[in-house]
Amino acid sequence: MNALIVLNYNDAETTLSFLESARKLKEIQKIIVVDNHSTDDSYDKLKAAEVESIEVIQTKRNGGYAYGNNYGAFYALEKYDPEYLLIANPDVILSDTLIDSIQEVFEKKPKAGIVTGRMHCTSSIRLPIAWKRPKYRDCILENFIILKRLVGERNLYPENYFKENVVEVESLPGSFFIISGKVFREINGFDEGTFLYYEENMLSYRLNEKGYKNYLITNQEYIHNHSVSINKSIDSVKKRLEISERSREIYCRDYLKIGKLKLFLLKITFMIGTFDYIFASRIFHRR
Repeated sequence: MNALIVLNYNDAETTLSFLESARKLKEIQKIIVVDNHSTDDSYDKLKAAEVESIEVIQTKRNGGYAYGNNYGAFYALEKYDPEYLLIANPDVILSDTLIDSIQEVFEKKPKAGIVTGRMHCTSSIRLPIAWKRPKYRDCILENFIILKRLVGERNLYPENYFKENVVEVESLPGSFFIISGKVFREINGFDEGTFLYYEENMLSYRLNEKGYKNYLITNQEYIHNHSVSINKSIDSVKKRLEISERSREIYCRDYLKIGKLKLFLLKITFMIGTFDYIFASRIFHRR
């Protein structure tokens, strides 16, 4: 049995549209919709869409991506004991062909952690399909947004790395992937210390510590309408930057084991970088 976990927050329209297509997938037997304590009427709208294959539950608070997905995943594991968990954003479009291909990878590679296909992003923002886990210097560079745009992404794989149909990678996007229920239990799911951002890198570390490897299927893809939900629920750029920095701090402290001095430097560079970014954005907007 496969169980799909999808998280909703104040965006029932996007989630209902996702459910309309997801319920037609033959490889998914149960869909658990987690309403992450929406402040609008999302829960009532989603509850009205329940059928035998779709179950809608609600968290007691909006704890973010990791908390909400853990809430749904462990609920599914406790009640249905699925062999595989599919974690998906409501702004993606999936196919049975991709899910079949992913399950074949799990059958061939017993130490597979998470597996997904190539993400096809419909927005103008270019998002990585896979990347190497950030080191401390990468986290510092992340704070200087303008400089980062000039330097480019330092932890991306070169395009020729993806010439094989299935390749091993370190981190994968959290918009959609599959993990076995057994492995999810073993690593205790996502790190709930974060609200949003960096969950993929933390999950990658947890899997790596247990000896698991992550894989990308390069000749199969899913559609991702990037940031449909994020931009609706967190419309302030400054707020998104602050949430991202908090997650980066947790990542550096708990996973990279960075000391207090380097954590202080991380915070200082964030303050400088954020000021430069917002100031430059306002100047550009005025022009």
